[in-house]
Amino acid sequence: MSPGVSGDLGLENFRMRQTWIEEKTEQIKKLYTLEDNGEAFLNLAYSLIFDVGINDIDAEDIVDDEQDKQIDIIRIDENENANSAHIYILQVKNESGFKSTVVSQLKNGLSWIFSVSKNEYEKLNNINFVNKIAEVRDIRLKYGIQSISVTVYYVANGNALDLSPEYLQEKRTLESGYNNIGFKEFEFREIGAFELFDYLKTSEQAKRKIDAKIEIVYDVNKPSIINYSTGETKAMICTTKAKDLAELACIEPKDAIFDMNVRSFYGIEGNLVNSDIYSTCTKTTDSSLFWFLNNGVTMVCDQFSFANDPDYHFVDLKNVQIVNGCQTTVTLREAFMKGELKENVHILLRIYQTSNPSLTNRITLTTNNQNKIVGRDLKANDMIQADIQKVM
Repeated sequence: MSPGVSGDLGLENFRMRQTWIEEKTEQIKKLYTLEDNGEAFLNLAYSLIFDVGINDIDAEDIVDDEQDKQIDIIRIDENENANSAHIYILQVKNESGFKSTVVSQLKNGLSWIFSVSKNEYEKLNNINFVNKIAEVRDIRLKYGIQSISVTVYYVANGNALDLSPEYLQEKRTLESGYNNIGFKEFEFREIGAFELFDYLKTSEQAKRKIDAKIEIVYDVNKPSIINYSTGETKAMICTTKAKDLAELACIEPKDAIFDMNVRSFYGIEGNLVNSDIYSTCTKTTDSSLFWFLNNGVTMVCDQFSFANDPDYHFVDLKNVQIVNGCQTTVTLREAFMKGELKENVHILLRIYQTSNPSLTNRITLTTNNQNKIVGRDLKANDMIQADIQKVM
């Protein structure tokens, strides 16, 4: 079961992810015209684990062929500056479970990579496998075994938390044999449906990550920005042109800037608030007052920095999200795309930098969780009502 999930819910959770992996495998097979689902699953696993596109997979890393000794992928990452290397060895099975026999076969495969003599491994008919073994041996001579880390992955579309006693026994035997050899680090891991799903989620989030520079209104002769910080969290309040905010919202993938926003865009026609925003930012009589009539926009990001250039003042934002102000921003974008957004429209920005996901969620919640004010509430500010209150 997935951590923190139990019973029927955990089983359904697992099956949902397993089904998704199957569908994704089938999609890759068709998209890249691969021979079978096994090859497609191998490509999916490689792309997710090493965060590369299918087209960017190094064909020389794939040793899946005859006489592969149950080894499908060997990838070597060198770090010459640190005089070290990391060797990744993968067995990928398009199956719904993890088998102890595969672990036993993997032990034999590892023996071919690290122990079998050159005269023996060069007799194998699998040229990619032979070349990778030779590369591993060269790396070992170059850096020394104490500077090499080895990670062995057994990948399947199964539940990596549901392993048989026989499997665990074979795993312990494999690990104990290689933990004592002298590698800097040796790790054997199972990657199943839950783990593959997590890799995919991280990959998709990275693809939707937005880094941007947004110009701000700044005057060195008068207060233009407010900075505040506590611990590792810091904030900045400033002003930008609505046009620059609209252009930020145009960055592809479309609407990725609003992924953390709790409300989607409600539209303009039929929505009193958004139609009023549109009217204010497009009418010459009201556009200069927009800054005063709007609550502004709240952003969170991993990091921001203010560049105080004499000719160009901007905030550099890393992995930025608009968590409050989706209605305003998209309405401004609509006006900008139609060429109706006035140049003199400015808007208030609140920018928060934090690496704390919990705080990010709280900022998102609190900035979107205010007591609703309806039209009749504003009657309290009517001059006649104020006079009555004073008399009473």
